[in-house]
Order: sequence, then structure tokens, then C-alpha cells
Amino acid sequence: MLTHLSDSLPLSVDLSGGAGSLRVAGMLGGARAVVNVTASSGHLALPNGAALDHLEATTHLVSDGNGAHFALSELNVHSTQLALTGTLDLTVHGGHGGVPLLSGAVDASWLDADALRGPATPAKAAPVPTAQKPGTERIAFERLRDIDMDVRVSVAQMELASDVYRQALMHVALREGRLGIDPLQATGTGRRISGRLSVDASGDVPVVSGTIATLVLPATWIEQHAGMPVAVQGAFQLVGEASARGNTAAELRASMDWHMGASLVNGTIDGAALGSLVGQAARGVTGSGAIPLRCFGLHMTMAKGQANVDTLGLQTPVLSMTGQGSVGLASYALDMRLVPLVMIGGTGASVPVRVGGTLSAPRPRMDAGADGRYAIGLLLGGTSGKGTTVPDLCPATLKAAREGQAGPEPTGAAPQPTGNVGSLVRDNPKAAQKIDRAKSLLKGLGLIH
Repeated sequence: MLTHLSDSLPLSVDLSGGAGSLRVAGMLGGARAVVNVTASSGHLALPNGAALDHLEATTHLVSDGNGAHFALSELNVHSTQLALTGTLDLTVHGGHGGVPLLSGAVDASWLDADALRGPATPAKAAPVPTAQKPGTERIAFERLRDIDMDVRVSVAQMELASDVYRQALMHVALREGRLGIDPLQATGTGRRISGRLSVDASGDVPVVSGTIATLVLPATWIEQHAGMPVAVQGAFQLVGEASARGNTAAELRASMDWHMGASLVNGTIDGAALGSLVGQAARGVTGSGAIPLRCFGLHMTMAKGQANVDTLGLQTPVLSMTGQGSVGLASYALDMRLVPLVMIGGTGASVPVRVGGTLSAPRPRMDAGADGRYAIGLLLGGTSGKGTTVPDLCPATLKAAREGQAGPEPTGAAPQPTGNVGSLVRDNPKAAQKIDRAKSLLKGLGLIH
């Protein structure tokens, strides 16, 4: 009621207790309030078990129109978990249909997102007798229609999933139930995020979509979090786009339609894992140690629990490979058709391979054509440099896997059959004892003499 006074009056309020202290000082009256706010707390509890420790916060608040508009300026918040400055503006009926409109900018120098999400293993809630099946609970998308928003957030340094990111940037735009986060980006050690996210909740059936312009992650991180065998070392670059429709998590999963590409250059791959994928004809040269991986590229479309691989290619000093097929997203069941090119003893030999089983236990076998014959390919090389050359599959593979996005290029030229296996033995001593057996196998197939 003080804001209805024709003349402004001074205001000073001091509150303190176990949770902390709050001081508000300024002027009220004439449908307007201008105050400075100072707050502090040694430990301020937040939802989900999170908290702000050693909190100190100050801001300058202006309210006018009898509380119809609020402007926060000189916002300064500092605690163990975060440190930020910014300005925020709230118009109570400024959005579509008279909903609130929030706008402004927040710049954080430090943000511990892991701490603010609360404990990793929250206390179990009491069981609900009429609980629904997991994923069938309705998601409150309609809340996106209750406010409009235009807020930019930047974070100089952030801890997320135990990793440190820098130069994070996010622009949140929300109007009439349509949410867009673009850009969404951050850079960490050995990783990078760039993409956008949108949710259209303006209709009866919400539509969620997202685009990964670039996501760079260590290969070991992907393998460990996906429950896959650790076979590759290096930095994976991921690109892709996904969309889904529905009001529950189960509906979103069932309707999801997406495509994704993954690429890696100048890494290493486990020779035993590679050999188990392509079969007996290659195990003699891949050995069981780490092999330089010049390039790897994969592109696939995913729907209804299955990934359909339209592009697969990799190149190492001893083996190049292309392929297509499918992978089960939950079971990791394989149905792949591969064409490995094994280079040994001055010869490049290729034999189509059909791979079943799973990612952790692949079952390769030679793949015959409809006539029962094997489409065996042969490249001849020599120490003189004459003979058929091996095409460089990396450019086309990486272009498809990156969906045209830019990325690092492999170093060095594509490997060629030279007739000199000495360097192979030196680079991969564990393969030496198997080379004669591999040559014998190729001779048995009539590929070399």
C-alpha cells in the first residue's frame, strides 16, 4: 500500500536469522519503489538437496506501475558454487496474452553445475501405490506457455559432469510456448559443444528437436558411458539432428527420428578389436596392440531402436575398410556388410565380410554373392612404387560423417602396398609372428603367390 503514496518515503528493513541476513533500503511511494538489496547466507538450501555456500548478493531494484514492472540492475551474486553479474527485467503482463515477460543478460565467471544439480544419488521417495510405468508420466510442457523470455547467459568457466568447460554461451528465447536455445556452446579440454535446442509446446502435441553442429568428446568417454568396449583412442567429432513428438518420455522415445555422424582422425585403434570385427583374413596383420588410425567415419539414421549405417570407413597403415549395415541401439546387435582391404607382402587383398553378433562379441564371416562366389579384390604394389594404388577413402568418409561440417584432417598420405613388411613388424611387434600365417591364408585363397 505504500506505493500508492503521493510522496516517497524512506524504507529500511533488516532481517537476520539462522538462514542468513537480508537488508532492503531505499524509497517507496508514487507507485514506484527504488531500493538496494543486500543478502548473505553461510548455507542456503536449494531444491533437490543442492545449496549455495558462503553466499553474498547485492542488487539495485526499481519497481514501477504499482508492481507491474521490476528491473534488477547491478546484480552481483557470489558463492562457492557460482559467481555472476547481470541485469534482469520483468514485466508482469508484458508477454503474449498478458503472461509475464522476463528479459536480460547474466554473465557468470564461475558455475559449478554439478553442485547445483544436487547429490548424484538423492534419497528415495516413498513408493506411490498408483505409480505409473516409468516414462508414462505426462511432462509439464504446458508451463512453457505461462511465461515469455529473452535471456542471454554466458559462463567463463563451468564444471559439468566433472569436466571443466569455458566460454559457455546460451541464448534462451521463449514466446507463446515455443522455446529456442540458440546458440548452445561451450569449450573444454579435448572437447567442444555447439548446437541448438527447440521445444514447440504451442499445440496439443509438443515437438522437441535438437541439432548438434559440433560435439567433440574423447572416444573413451563415449565408450564408457555407452557401455561399449574401449577400442579407440582420440577425439570424436559428432554432428546430427533429432526430433520427437509426444507428451511423455515414452512417446518421445517411440517417435524419435534422428541422424548422426561420428568422425575421428589421427587416433589409435586396438588391433585385436579390429581383427575380431573383420575376421581371420585380417587378424594376422592387426595384431593385439594399438594401431595408428588415420581416419574413421560413421554416418547413420536412427529410428525405432535401430541405427541404419549408410557410411562406414576407416584407414590404418595395414587395413582400410568401408561398409554399411545396422546396429541395435539397445542390444548392440550387428548386421554389417564390410569390405576390408588388407595390405601385406606387396599385395592389397579385399574380401567382403558379413558381421553378426554384437559390438562386444562380433561374428564375422566371408560374405558370398548371390551366385555363391566371393568378390575378391586384389591390388599389387612394389618397392619401386609402381602398381595399383590404394584410393584415399578419408575425404569422402569424413565429409559424410560430418554432414559437410568442417573438422581436422588426417596427417600423412594414404598407405600403399609396398612389399616391405619390415616397418609393419617394427611398428607392431606382436603382429610379426602372425604375418606368415596371414600370408599363408591369402595364398590359400589364391590372392598372392
